[in-house]
Amino acid sequence: MEYPELAARTRRFTRGAPRAVTVASDGSRVVFLRSPGPEDAADALWVLDAETATEHLIAEPAGLLTGGQGDLPAEERALRERLRLSASGIGSYAMDPAARVAAFPLSGRLFRADLVSGDVIEVATAGPVVDPRPDPTGRRIAYVTSGNLHVIHADGTDALLAGEEGDVTWGLAEFIAAEELDRYRGYWWAPDGRSILAARVDESRVPRWHLHDPARPEVAPTSVAYPFAGAANAEVTLHLLDLDGGWVDVHWDRETYPYLVSVHWAEGGPLITVLRRLQQHGLVLSVDPRTGETQVHAELADPRWVEPVLGTPSHLPDGRVLVGGELAHDGYDARCLFADGTLLTRPRCTCAA
Repeated sequence: MEYPELAARTRRFTRGAPRAVTVASDGSRVVFLRSPGPEDAADALWVLDAETATEHLIAEPAGLLTGGQGDLPAEERALRERLRLSASGIGSYAMDPAARVAAFPLSGRLFRADLVSGDVIEVATAGPVVDPRPDPTGRRIAYVTSGNLHVIHADGTDALLAGEEGDVTWGLAEFIAAEELDRYRGYWWAPDGRSILAARVDESRVPRWHLHDPARPEVAPTSVAYPFAGAANAEVTLHLLDLDGGWVDVHWDRETYPYLVSVHWAEGGPLITVLRRLQQHGLVLSVDPRTGETQVHAELADPRWVEPVLGTPSHLPDGRVLVGGELAHDGYDARCLFADGTLLTRPRCTCAA
């Protein structure tokens, strides 16, 4: 077999290789997605026992879709396109920090996997599922359907947490965040699983573009909100939603810093990163979950543009806040990590003289 054919049949040698790897907080288990072989496109969910180095197949798409394969929700299709994900099957999953429970969408249906016993069940939902996530305790699962944020409780009760009609969505990333800022999600669980930090996106001012498939003239064009350069962006706000009905707005200068780049919520409290529209200046803010007030923890600046560092900001085990940024060094920009303002990764030049 010649190289071009082999590369095509294996999707550039990615099929059959592990991806979306996540490690349990205690290091006991490693969870990942992988297709059965080098020419199989259907990814399945696997768990590796770190102590015994034994792999366990948890969920295989063919065995779960016995009732027929449905269509992907539009949001799921868009996410796969942005991630350049050509694999079929299980496209993504989310789990609790201890890697005991995982939730994943499959053809718009919600499945819950017990990563310890290997049991997998389908969970009834209010509609096609996007971005399901178990809470850190593993007792509840949140998901988005038709732009509305729902929570399924331990007894199976499905509750609408936030939702509106029209051009407003809850719990989803807007176009700018997903396409340019590498933020693909729109809600985050509190560490105790009792509340959710959720993004509300209002696209009513964003220009609408209409995309048509010339190969299918019988299908109506799809209308999408597209914030082209110079046009109005979506209005993005952040809110703390208590599962018992409480509601707290998160406050920052959204006129100056309209872009919500990242959100992190661990035991140390919520941290968010916001950017100016020109993307040359940003702020890392700590959020008081009781009042929604924010305080500046760090500033980010670059004369060209601020490049977000994935995984930051976040809390270190000792309570310090890890922030990623860039420093000018020997004529180039070096990406570095800081902890409460202290440089941790000093830039080095490895270029030959």
